Amino acid sequence: MTTLLNRIGIDGYQVLRTEATKPLKIHVKPEARTCSCPCCGGGRLHSKGRYQKQVRHLDRFGEPTCLVVHTRRLRCRDCHHCFVPPLPGILAGRHSSEPFREDAYRQYDNGICVSTLARILHIGSATIERIYHQFTERKAKERLSLRCPMVLGIDEHTLHKGQPPHAQLSSEWFLCFFLRFLLFLNHLYDSNPLWFGFPLYGKLLSVNSIRIL
Repeated sequence: MTTLLNRIGIDGYQVLRTEATKPLKIHVKPEARTCSCPCCGGGRLHSKGRYQKQVRHLDRFGEPTCLVVHTRRLRCRDCHHCFVPPLPGILAGRHSSEPFREDAYRQYDNGICVSTLARILHIGSATIERIYHQFTERKAKERLSLRCPMVLGIDEHTLHKGQPPHAQLSSEWFLCFFLRFLLFLNHLYDSNPLWFGFPLYGKLLSVNSIRIL
């Protein structure tokens, strides 16, 4: 049971102790690992003293929770650059952990309004909007590496399921018009083929290579 309660949802930390305050504070320290200077890449480092960083984390037992990370500030002997080693699950310059930020993004994306979510998480509305925009941009960049499908399948039965006859004719007319419009543009720019981008996949693909079944 003790091991389960000490889990914070981020790998790479050792739980030192907890403080039953409001918000609840969990003191942790990063597990020992090799580190290099982010400026010159050198490995000749020495400690400049202890350093603590407090960030907001996922609620624990329904109470707001903060992580107090105990680490050290390092100095490179080669370029004399001072820095704090990267912390797992906590980006530089952030005041909240990545699990907390992703949870706020998902709740906002699921339809909870900003004011209500700000009251639940005890953070500002501007912070929630900033987190949402950052995660939306990040997920859009992740889709850029996905490949656009070579075959676009349209299930006619599913498309017309539950629709009245006039709606079925409207959808068929729109689909026919859309395909003819693509062929027209492709013919118009024959010397410079039209490149059609799918926002869901982010990969640009020629219209000639798309088959519609």
